[in-house]
Amino acid sequence: MSKDPEQRAFTSWKFDILDAMSVAATLTDLDFRVAFRIMQHVNGRTRLAWPSVSRLAAQLDKSEDRIRASTRRLSEAGWLVKSRTSQKAPNEYVFLDANVERSLLMMLDRLDAITADDRVKMHGQDDDDHADLPVPDPADLHGPDHADLHSKHLNQNYLQITPSSKGSEGLKVGAYAHARRERQHEAA
Repeated sequence: MSKDPEQRAFTSWKFDILDAMSVAATLTDLDFRVAFRIMQHVNGRTRLAWPSVSRLAAQLDKSEDRIRASTRRLSEAGWLVKSRTSQKAPNEYVFLDANVERSLLMMLDRLDAITADDRVKMHGQDDDDHADLPVPDPADLHGPDHADLHSKHLNQNYLQITPSSKGSEGLKVGAYAHARRERQHEAA
């Protein structure tokens, strides 16, 4: 892996927070999506993010009021701190990792609460009480009742014909601006 240790630590930090947030019972799906989008704007060195509410709203196709309410819930729940230097400046977001361990422990407690008896109630059978179904031989799958099996691999390497190997960074404009222009062009 070519990433330096600082970059790996930053990536690990991001995934730890997002993983814990994904199982936090107090967060809504929108809260997680907003947090995920903010996390995509976090600076690796400073760990600060400054996406505007209007940018987040456009990215998630939600109203600015819903984005503000979601960031308020994330802040009140202790997942991030948001501040603002002036009325016209975008919010500055800082993620907090204090809830990570607590959230993951609560998820493990929920998993431990699912006992074997609970699994029987949910599925209606014991682990030993299942039907043994025969596994068909792939050679037997040819014939009038089965479609011919084809290779799942592509016939050619399509990566070589992509416009840029750098993703949206290779575009002259940002990916969102590019997509917006394409939609406007199609609508016209």
